[in-house]
Amino acid sequence: VAGKVALVSGGGSGHEPLHAGFVGPGMLDAACPGEVFTSPVPDQMVRAAAAVDSGAGVLFIVKNYTGDVLNFDMAAELAEEEGVAIAKVLVDDDVAVTDSLYTAGRRGTGATLFVEKIAGAAADESRQLAEI
Repeated sequence: VAGKVALVSGGGSGHEPLHAGFVGPGMLDAACPGEVFTSPVPDQMVRAAAAVDSGAGVLFIVKNYTGDVLNFDMAAELAEEEGVAIAKVLVDDDVAVTDSLYTAGRRGTGATLFVEKIAGAAADESRQLAEI
């Protein structure tokens, strides 16, 4: 949709329907699935961003898993080099692992769906990238 901020998210497969099951009106514009429990690669995200960008920019919704964060960060840099405005939001709602020795902080879990829905509704209301 011309002038609408596009939303892209993704992550390792194995937790369907996240994220592909939530592509549609008022939700995501594209999903980038990785292999089972493996982050998608930056090339996927760059292609997705280019495909859905209508000129208003693209919001990457990123779960706080090391691979997702690193790959979405790289993808944002690459997409911006190609002229796509990118903003990112990091979802880190998992309080069960706040002080865990085995994770790099709180993971993005159940709240990711709500972030996708709220951001999707804001994008459908023609909110600007910085607002969403």
